[in-house]
Amino acid sequence: MKYTKGKEHSSGKTKINYLAREDSEVFIQRAKDDITAKDDPKLTKILPGKGEWATATTSAVFELFAAAGLPVSFLGRVSKKEFAARKAIMLPLEVLVRREVPKGSSFLKRNPQLTREDDKPHRFSKMLVEFCLKTTGGGYAAQDGQVIVNGLDALKGEEDPIIKNPYGFRWELMHSKKPWWEKEALLRTLEGMQVYATLREVLIAKEYSVAKLIEEIDDLTRKGFLVLEGAFRKLGGTLQDIKFEFGICLINGKWTIVFADVIDCDSWRLLINEQQYSKQVFRDKGEAGLKESAEKYAYIANLVQQFGIPRQVLVIWRGSTSDPMPDLKLLTEKLPMLKIIEVVDSGHKGTIRSLRKAQKIMADYPQGGIFVCLVGRSNGLGPILAAHVEWPVLSCPATYKDFPEDIHSSVRMPRETPNLTVWPDENIIPAVLGFLSASNPAVYALRRQQLEELDDPA
Repeated sequence: MKYTKGKEHSSGKTKINYLAREDSEVFIQRAKDDITAKDDPKLTKILPGKGEWATATTSAVFELFAAAGLPVSFLGRVSKKEFAARKAIMLPLEVLVRREVPKGSSFLKRNPQLTREDDKPHRFSKMLVEFCLKTTGGGYAAQDGQVIVNGLDALKGEEDPIIKNPYGFRWELMHSKKPWWEKEALLRTLEGMQVYATLREVLIAKEYSVAKLIEEIDDLTRKGFLVLEGAFRKLGGTLQDIKFEFGICLINGKWTIVFADVIDCDSWRLLINEQQYSKQVFRDKGEAGLKESAEKYAYIANLVQQFGIPRQVLVIWRGSTSDPMPDLKLLTEKLPMLKIIEVVDSGHKGTIRSLRKAQKIMADYPQGGIFVCLVGRSNGLGPILAAHVEWPVLSCPATYKDFPEDIHSSVRMPRETPNLTVWPDENIIPAVLGFLSASNPAVYALRRQQLEELDDPA
């Protein structure tokens, strides 16, 4: 549906929300050209073009999330500076995700023991997620002006306290820049339900408890970060950290937590060729950094137009119907956008026919895929395909357990025949995810999340 602006509903530092004429449950959000720092109106400047660049970036990120199966309030771009979004009950939280912590980060001020002598960023192999209470001016809840915590100075970048125990009923609020072993770091304890006053109708309906809300947000945060990390890795970038905001929308009669607000250069620290592409330039240089900021914002707005989830295929190819099928439940549930094709044909008995089938599949899916050959006895299929296709070919000797010698026909290959062997069949899906993750952010997110759930991720 095409949406048009109605009357103004609300205005913030960097955006204006309008009601959509066509649907009272839809906002049209217009980005301003304002660039802000430290929550101080005196430090706000006009950066011509920022509204357009921010809208282009936010739209590309939310479209990527939607394609990866993540819930978003975003409905579609309306104009160069505007996009439509579902109305959402905004949560008074900012959720921070950290992969790398560069010198000067507030995190290192809280954890000085992690500062490296060579000034290189500290890297987390397992991403770190932190929940912050969203405040205005360092002292008031953004929703209703209720005093939440005192003692924070917004001009020093101390706006939002860290929630030390987000799953607890009584939250401990910690200073964002002081080591937590210092007495002054503990700001105030809150009743968790007080913070969620704006969600009263949801909580009364027992759709969510605070613990369930935090658990679901944590899971979405990790998935969103990994999808975006995978997308930037594909383009040569390193996503160091990001800030997400969430809301709750009534979608198809069900309350749903969604990524909301905006996600753009103001939301992250991003490195490309050792150059920072975020608002940090303006934070550091102020008005003197406007020209450089404009160049970086425009560059990212163009770069993220390359975001997307490729149309890829997994081909499960068996020599006969008696050969086993792998368990594909994980892929069908978590990656519905990945096409799965089943083929039954013998590489020995139907060589030309098999090669023609393979060529047709590759022509139908120009964005790539992978062949998995599950073959009993002598494996002619895998080597034949590997010698004639450009996609990866994985062979799993289906009869290896009873006839170990069958693996030889999958392992000892002539030149220019890169047939790869995986066994047991439980390793097929992780191998498939590993190959496809380099070009598919959704696949990367799923595989990386599996690895980060290990006790000691690499």
